[in-house]
Amino acid sequence: MSHTSGNILLHLIFSTHQRRPLIKSEFQAELFTYMGGIIREMDGTALIIHGTANHVHMLARIRPAQSAAEIARVVKTKQIPLVGFTRNGVQMSPSKLDTEFSASANPTSLW
Repeated sequence: MSHTSGNILLHLIFSTHQRRPLIKSEFQAELFTYMGGIIREMDGTALIIHGTANHVHMLARIRPAQSAAEIARVVKTKQIPLVGFTRNGVQMSPSKLDTEFSASANPTSLW
């Protein structure tokens, strides 16, 4: 019986529009959790999600059936509902995410 296994690590970098500091510390943890949930919905695993006020790094393990471009598109698209969203008086505004992505098999060299 044959079995195919894959271990694809994907390093995604999401940047705010024009690198403006829109990702406030008040909602960073919630944003990172939300992004991890998107990866989980796609049967992947978000290993590390971290960032600053103008960009987010995500290291994810994905299935061989999924492409890096598809993962980036879905994560970027699902961020759109956060535009203009207010929680406890804090403006949630990681809007107009520009996306660059690269694949890496060595997570120790990512940061």
